[in-house]
Amino acid sequence: MSLRPDLCIFDSALRPLNAHPKDSHRRIRALDLGAGIGRVTEDVLLHLCDDVVVVEPTHKFLQEAYYRSSKYRGIGDLTKSAVFVEDTLQGFDPRAQVPKDRILARAGRAPGHAKEDAFDVVWMQWCLGHTSDAELVTLLKRTKESLRDDKSVIVVKENVCNENEDGSATTVYDDQDSSVTR
Repeated sequence: MSLRPDLCIFDSALRPLNAHPKDSHRRIRALDLGAGIGRVTEDVLLHLCDDVVVVEPTHKFLQEAYYRSSKYRGIGDLTKSAVFVEDTLQGFDPRAQVPKDRILARAGRAPGHAKEDAFDVVWMQWCLGHTSDAELVTLLKRTKESLRDDKSVIVVKENVCNENEDGSATTVYDDQDSSVTR
């Protein structure tokens, strides 16, 4: 939390007790890419952020995330929001407004009048193995351009391989789930 002390939900030396994130008029936005059934949104992002855009290519998983959203922190009392977007990592552009036909549902607080298109936090967990190297580079570049400022963060949580003995990169393809571990 040293990079973004304003996202810390616990009192900390990094954030003075009188500098609560709710004192800001700006809402903290997050993007959960490859969200699955929304566990990261539910258990992490909505505890730290006000608004989350949940992107998942698998319709069944995205529906489950939406059905679970009534239990998400801040959704019932309309203090927080989640937008559920069905799209691939390769097709989603975090810099652009989401096409209406890609939005499965919205939950919680209604969107504000101001167009909001920047993110404070982008979370990618166990989904990048389903992209090629070129697609991954393109996605990371687009995602970097969608960040609000130099305090914004991209979190990547993936399985990784050891390097080869000569220091070159190792890539392992899994025939069962068609994923790549780098």
